[in-house]
Amino acid sequence: MPTQTASLNFQFTAQGQSLATQALAGKIQIDFTKAVSSSTNHFGDTAAQAAQLTDLDNKQQTVTVTEVDAIDGDQSSVKIPVVFNKSDIDTDYQLLTIGLYAKPADGDEVLYAECALQDPVYMHKTSNSSTYSIDLFAIVGTSANVTLKVDPAGVVSHADLTAALKDYVTTAYVDGKISTIPKPDMSKYQTPILTAADGTAKLVIAAADDTDAKLKAIIGTKDTGKLLVDINAKNNPTGYSLIGEYFCDFDGLVTGYGIGPDGAMWNFTYNGTTTIWKLIPTAKTPGIPKLAVTYNATSKAFDYTLTAPEKDGLSDIIQYNLLWKDHSVDDWTTVIVKPDALTGQLTGVDITKTYDFKAAAQNAVGSSDFTDVITVWTGTVPGIPSLTVEYNAGKKRL
Repeated sequence: MPTQTASLNFQFTAQGQSLATQALAGKIQIDFTKAVSSSTNHFGDTAAQAAQLTDLDNKQQTVTVTEVDAIDGDQSSVKIPVVFNKSDIDTDYQLLTIGLYAKPADGDEVLYAECALQDPVYMHKTSNSSTYSIDLFAIVGTSANVTLKVDPAGVVSHADLTAALKDYVTTAYVDGKISTIPKPDMSKYQTPILTAADGTAKLVIAAADDTDAKLKAIIGTKDTGKLLVDINAKNNPTGYSLIGEYFCDFDGLVTGYGIGPDGAMWNFTYNGTTTIWKLIPTAKTPGIPKLAVTYNATSKAFDYTLTAPEKDGLSDIIQYNLLWKDHSVDDWTTVIVKPDALTGQLTGVDITKTYDFKAAAQNAVGSSDFTDVITVWTGTVPGIPSLTVEYNAGKKRL
């Protein structure tokens, strides 16, 4: 039964169909003998074309079929694992078709089926154990019609297994050894509980508190936990309320960090006398750039000018994403603008339409928000007309 999927085409040859028919009738047993890789593309073969094949050309590798497995729950098919070892390759090639060969118990070997791949597999000679593997499934009516094989390389005897396991320790032995390990004195280690019993921060430095005094009170406790520092706490020079963690080490110091509402991180060290704060720069997305767009009636194009954002997010601007579209549709066209070329033209304009524009700046962290949408009409205001007035003396009128 041929199989056609998006990635492979498995077809029987006429000789393979003949063997399958005889096997289904119970007249023979099929012995799958070898698989061959070919660099010829047979993915487009029809059933009629595959039926005419008697052999594959451009053969690259041949492997012996050492394993044929019955499938649990489906005795009508067998699985044939095929493995091509890349260390056996003489010349690199592209694998496009696999030929499966078989024979009856007392007959000649024939090309039973072809399995063609839509996308080639590049087979590069290597010195390691790299392989390409595929399982071929063939319908044979019942697995009794096939000579089933087991690869002896994958079989372990009971004696071999017993000999190998004698060097491994038992669970009882490991449990016994673990029971003899003394329990550590946890008083010598920092307390792992980060919050107070009610789940709140263990150390709160309120608006009326002195940061130095609060940290001095816990120095040498070998403790660690969640920390809150109010913006108005004494000796908090950051200008923000902070949330973070503190750590009491064994050298008479309290260290830690706090993160403000803007995402900035501050490290601190209390040395027994004063608290030293240090801002740790953290890259963020950039600010919003400025965008100006005008219609150039002479060149029938839009002139644009981008202005870099005031803040680059502590990371260099990589590019600007300029988007524009016909005002009457939803789909935007994106134009990548380099940071060193912030002016340019957008061509291909329909002068009867109105267009929308927006832009964003992008750095290594990500993209900024877009500018407000700018809508520009391609029409122009007409110029001032000329007017000539003459006095008609005969008719005494202008």
